[in-house]
Amino acid sequence: MDILSSSRLMFWLMLLGLVAAYPAQGELLFRMHGSNTVGAALGPALAKHYLRKELGAGNVHYRPDSVPRQGWIVGELPDGRGEVAIEIHAHGSSTAFRDLRAGLADVGMASRPIKAKEVSALKPLGSFTGPQAEYVIGLDGIAVIVPRNNRIKSLTVAQLAAVFSGRIRSWRELGINMGRIAVYARDDNSGTYDTFKHLVLGKKLKLTGSARRYESNAELSDDVSRDPQAIGFVGLPYIRNSRAVTIAVTKGAARYPSVFNVATEDYALSRRLFMYAAPRTQNRDVEKFLAFALSDSGQKVVRQTGFVSQNIEALDMQVSKVYPREYRDFVKNARRLSVNFRFKKGSLELDSRAYRDLDRVAKYIQQHPEVNELMLFGFSEDASIPIHNISLSEARADKVENELRKRGITVHHIRGYGAYGSVADNKEKEKNRRVEVWVR
Repeated sequence: MDILSSSRLMFWLMLLGLVAAYPAQGELLFRMHGSNTVGAALGPALAKHYLRKELGAGNVHYRPDSVPRQGWIVGELPDGRGEVAIEIHAHGSSTAFRDLRAGLADVGMASRPIKAKEVSALKPLGSFTGPQAEYVIGLDGIAVIVPRNNRIKSLTVAQLAAVFSGRIRSWRELGINMGRIAVYARDDNSGTYDTFKHLVLGKKLKLTGSARRYESNAELSDDVSRDPQAIGFVGLPYIRNSRAVTIAVTKGAARYPSVFNVATEDYALSRRLFMYAAPRTQNRDVEKFLAFALSDSGQKVVRQTGFVSQNIEALDMQVSKVYPREYRDFVKNARRLSVNFRFKKGSLELDSRAYRDLDRVAKYIQQHPEVNELMLFGFSEDASIPIHNISLSEARADKVENELRKRGITVHHIRGYGAYGSVADNKEKEKNRRVEVWVR
């Protein structure tokens, strides 16, 4: 769609009342449209901090529109320079890419990666497949929730698929006597639902027609907490008065949606939160805002809002005996960093998050002179040929080592361990292609 067509579309939408104009004499800096998960709290929080910390604005607050989940973050610039605003519409991840294409948004908020058909539709604006347009601003876990008095502790992804597709309809089939299962789910526009559908239901199963659908994470969670027979899924910050269960993949251990497990993306239902912007954007405030969102300060806002930041921390870990003895010996008395390096689908090329994580790891090492050893351990999906799995995992670890060396960081041990410690099923096998980082 060309600029003229976009302008005409905006004009007619405004005339019909579907798009609201900024209701003030100040300057509209840019427009963020898309995911409710990002736009409900995280997007506004980042916008407020950007206006305060980067532009020095005062009296920063949210000004709601008459349309639900639409409004502006506004502030007053110092020295009488007037009011500025950032527009936020939070109607689902798919609206991010539609509005970017139509010229109605400058930044797209999404709780799922951009789809191939959306990349194609946005080609006139540039390539949206790399770090020049794709910004991982934080991480989230999709928590599977039940009421606090429900005794179920853990479910496999296969069991979740059966429950949410309606193949399992009674709690008795899961081992507890709670009667019929009541399914709660996000609506079709939600990136949370799109991710859950991809990770759990796949292409062959559909959500049961009896599911109660919600646009809001918070409303869904609160209703689950009050229904003894309920099960639902929400973004990690929205567990609220419900209780999350641990989730296991077919061959892996059950993992709780903890901050560390989500940060490393080892939790089966973890996901990335994105912002997208055209790589050829002429808007300086968009560039500055996205840089702020990725900075240490911006990532602190991510954590304060209840999501998982990408600022790196080290954690003592208990390693299962299912891993090889050599691996367990290497990591004895070592600490694991809260990051895994992952790769673009079907290649040895690091993905957009990984390229920025290289700089984060380098910065962590430079700021922690007590670190004497840095170790990289590669893992792969199970290709049924052990020697092939090991060679691929070693090649990925070598790739990370080469990139860290360019940043002046020495790696002391590099190993590949093939398909040990699967963190995802075959349909999400890219998650198993990872490189762990340990320090001593």
